[in-house]
Amino acid sequence: PVYMQLIYSYAPASCCRHAMQLTGVLLLLLSVHVMDGISLRSETSGSKSSCPTLGALDGKYTSAGSQLYSEGKMSEAIACLELAVENKESVESLLNLANVLMSDGQYKEAEKVIRQAKKLDHKAALVLKSSATNLFYQKRYKECTKECRKWIKYHPDNIEAQLYLASSLYEMRELTESLKEYNTALGMNENHTSALVNAAVILNTLGDYDKALKLSKKATILDPSLPEAFLNYAAAEISLKHYDKAIYGLERALDIKPNYYQARCKLINVRRLVCDWSSYKEDIDALQKIIHYQIGKADHMIAHGRQPCHSPGHLLHFPLNITTHKAVSTIYSSIQAGNIKPLKQTLNSRTFNQIRVGFVSYNFNNHPATHLLLNLFKFADRNVVKIFAYCLNSYTDQWREQVERMVDVFRDISTTSLEATAEQVKKDKINVLVDLMGFSSSGRPALFELKPSPIQVHYLGYPGHHSVYESVRLVYCTGGQ
Repeated sequence: PVYMQLIYSYAPASCCRHAMQLTGVLLLLLSVHVMDGISLRSETSGSKSSCPTLGALDGKYTSAGSQLYSEGKMSEAIACLELAVENKESVESLLNLANVLMSDGQYKEAEKVIRQAKKLDHKAALVLKSSATNLFYQKRYKECTKECRKWIKYHPDNIEAQLYLASSLYEMRELTESLKEYNTALGMNENHTSALVNAAVILNTLGDYDKALKLSKKATILDPSLPEAFLNYAAAEISLKHYDKAIYGLERALDIKPNYYQARCKLINVRRLVCDWSSYKEDIDALQKIIHYQIGKADHMIAHGRQPCHSPGHLLHFPLNITTHKAVSTIYSSIQAGNIKPLKQTLNSRTFNQIRVGFVSYNFNNHPATHLLLNLFKFADRNVVKIFAYCLNSYTDQWREQVERMVDVFRDISTTSLEATAEQVKKDKINVLVDLMGFSSSGRPALFELKPSPIQVHYLGYPGHHSVYESVRLVYCTGGQ
């Protein structure tokens, strides 16, 4: 009764939400006080119950909030931490609340709390970290990089700030700049496993397989329990066609993390390359269990903006039914579209005498899609159309050179950020933008969520289900139409 009276007096009618939520927290608070040595004697003993001051309650609310958070009781945890802030506003209490709000997907509310913390200390490393984290979760990568640079300005020796900056740049597809920041982090600590693993991912993407392999090997030695290190080691070995070594790396990754989707997919594919079918059925069964688990968590993942561990494009390699493909595609699309706002459209679908058609592809090289498109580029009536090509990789061969000659404008966007690419398409005044990749591993479907062109077409490169976003309205083409 004493605790009930205290909470209701502290949370009056104007704050009845707190009082109602905290009613269910009373026993937990009691247990925390008892564990901390605060005795609660019976009224029948003739003594009054002892009661801590409000200052002491700040720590109790924080402890209770932490306990509730660990149990997944988010609304009760938030209520406790809000009372801790009201009782004693400090950087620590504000950041505790902001971090739980972020975990609950309440990014806008977390941002308000972080702004309060900045008023108390805008240079504190933890404040800047929480701000950068919140922006990163919202996919506001450009703003996140600015916050990271502030963090580095005030704390130049903070390796975590370097890693956050590198991650944001990577998400913006600024791979060269991202690699530079990871190298800076490795200059601060050459044995930092996260920096080694992530730098290896970029090097593998850029085609520097030997260096990617070297960094991945080092990471596996430094931390043999890190499955990502073995996955990247295997990826480099696959690129170098050392399949036996790749299988070893993938099996090690799965020993550490049996539900590791990416490792399972790669292992199935590599074993098929070497015609090893001995465990194919078991591998596919294990893969299906992981996928169905993710589908079961779809609503939670979409609400919190969390990416599923699989891209729809990866699933085309495996014997899964159309319902599974569609479910995964819908989850993936909903999360990708989460915080992306389409560009303001100022162009009609037919503004010029020539129709400006842009083709987006990773495969303007020796690839079947390019072989099929060359004659289209060559024989298109230039009185009617002007052709632009937007290339997602920097690799040059004779096929790419032919594409460059046959189109009117060729742009390499392999290291260009998503926003900058969308702005370039808009600046080029493209009437029809053609996605030749879809959800394939090297595609960039998020570009089409920004709607840089009034008409957007998905064609040729991806044979699976492609969810339609309300803001995109993809047009589907089949051969000859």
